[in-house]
Amino acid sequence: MYNAKYFLPGSNMSGRLTWLHIILMKVENLLMQLKLALLMAILVSGAPAAQAVLIDFNDGVAGDIIDSLYTNQGVIFSNAERVTNFGLSGSTGPYGISAIGAYQWFSDNPVIAYFSSDITDVSIIGVDVGENGLQLTAYDSEVGGNLLDLAQVFGTDLGNNQFFTLSVSAHLIKRVEIYQIQHVSIDGIVVEDLKFFNRASVPLPATAWLILIGLAGWRVTCRTVRVSGS
Repeated sequence: MYNAKYFLPGSNMSGRLTWLHIILMKVENLLMQLKLALLMAILVSGAPAAQAVLIDFNDGVAGDIIDSLYTNQGVIFSNAERVTNFGLSGSTGPYGISAIGAYQWFSDNPVIAYFSSDITDVSIIGVDVGENGLQLTAYDSEVGGNLLDLAQVFGTDLGNNQFFTLSVSAHLIKRVEIYQIQHVSIDGIVVEDLKFFNRASVPLPATAWLILIGLAGWRVTCRTVRVSGS
């Protein structure tokens, strides 16, 4: 509780200065909260969306070995072949990918995607996913490394017309591996629409930078007032 003498007309100069400091501190805190709230509103509404790369694999013919076909988009594949996606009506086009020469492919024979820059979000669509399931696993290194995130899904029976989107998110994803989880039936799969981007690469809007500079200037001004008045 504040000392009552700071609020009495007869208070000494020290009391009046202390009262002024209290008011300045309260005003500073209030303005700081208001400016931070405004900054967050600008970040949410005004920040540009991260530029995602989408590869649908429909720009070639069945039998193409993918490898470095999409280097210009920032990804290189290993053990990936372009295949037809069973002609299912829910597909985004006529082709997807699978492990080379394999109708079924598991953790010992995965499709691997290596990214040329650090990625934070990766997704893939599994086509005709049945009881053998599908897994997308993210790592922080091109070889070995730490497991960052994984996504799993299981369909039913042979997975006829069952589509699932798997997504992983983490800091500094360098590669993902894609494969079926278990071998309990003759269920095979195709994957399509690899999508990836880096949220950390999105710049702050210019307005947000101005507000941050303003916040810093306000704090310096308030400190200067308190020091000169002490």
